[in-house]
Amino acid sequence: DSRDPPPSAKVEAHGRIHDVFYAGANHTTTVRQQGLEELKALRTAGLRVFIPEGRLSKPDFLRACAQSWLVWSPEGQGWDCHRHYEALMLYSVPLINMPTIERLSPFVSGEHCLYYRPEKGGLTEAIESALRDRDALLRIAEQGRAYILEHHTRSQLVRYILSSVGLLEQAAPHIVDI
Repeated sequence: DSRDPPPSAKVEAHGRIHDVFYAGANHTTTVRQQGLEELKALRTAGLRVFIPEGRLSKPDFLRACAQSWLVWSPEGQGWDCHRHYEALMLYSVPLINMPTIERLSPFVSGEHCLYYRPEKGGLTEAIESALRDRDALLRIAEQGRAYILEHHTRSQLVRYILSSVGLLEQAAPHIVDI
């Protein structure tokens, strides 16, 4: 399937070198500021937490996602972001603070991602709990990736929009999978 990442992107369990990966600006929300403190404390306690010092190239960012069990994906300028999808497409599990918006075809925690409560200690609790069952993380990553391909491709979003305005039936013969 042309939507599959290159074979090297699907990293088996033994190839994971990071427990948690995060790259991003930290000044945008208190969720990010507090979460970064928790990640650093977990790293000090011995977890393999990768927080690069500078900006990563896109290939290095995607490689780090693929090499991680969890990818921390906190809210920033908005709640929903590409990082949720990038992590799942690379067979890693996005760890997302509880959403505060209504979403189209939302992810289900424990099936497509993991949500955590943003209060102090919530991120640490979620990470420690998740890493106790790595087989479940592999299952969540695979299910989440399949869910994206079923509900969150450009073609599916186009179908949703056209259906919402009553034009899907008329446009359907002209829609191509993107």
